[in-house]
Amino acid sequence: MAKSLLTTSQRAHKAMAKMQYPDLKAACIMRGMDPMDVVESDHGGLSGFFIKHYEEKKNRELLEDFDIWMDAKLGEEGYEDDNPVRKHRQFSNLDEDENIQVKTKSLKRADIPLKKRVKKERNKHGIFKGTKKDLTYSLTEQLYQKKGSDYTPKELMKKYSNKLVAKVLDKFPDAKEKSVKIWMKRALGEIQS
Repeated sequence: MAKSLLTTSQRAHKAMAKMQYPDLKAACIMRGMDPMDVVESDHGGLSGFFIKHYEEKKNRELLEDFDIWMDAKLGEEGYEDDNPVRKHRQFSNLDEDENIQVKTKSLKRADIPLKKRVKKERNKHGIFKGTKKDLTYSLTEQLYQKKGSDYTPKELMKKYSNKLVAKVLDKFPDAKEKSVKIWMKRALGEIQS
């Protein structure tokens, strides 16, 4: 097989030519660009990073980490949990137990038939059943029913969050500890209100 004669920079430029802005942003995040740099960078800044780090291995989990970081940052800025700006996930859907789906313009091909989407059931909180988040909410409700009269939600988080995370990780080894703790905190907030 003949080796490509294109330089790394040329391959990066060729790849970038096919990208829209959200694709470029996701490509930089997956190559390890710091979330704050992503937010503060314009197209030129993202392009420069992409070209410099084009050969680096991509990590799709960083997209979910970016969305979690962004949610926390918006919380610090005073946005409420139910604000649509905070609920928007740019690169991941944390409600679903599926691979991260980057939102990009889809290319239609006549030779590939479209698959019908199966409608998933949701629980009383509006979360898809059978997911990591669903399990976290369910375990949090059970914990609150057993220990809620003895502890405040903050104390429950401090005392039982590691045990709850371990139970979720036991069933979903790919779950993120940070995400589970965020879901637990939200579940306790919803239970109390």
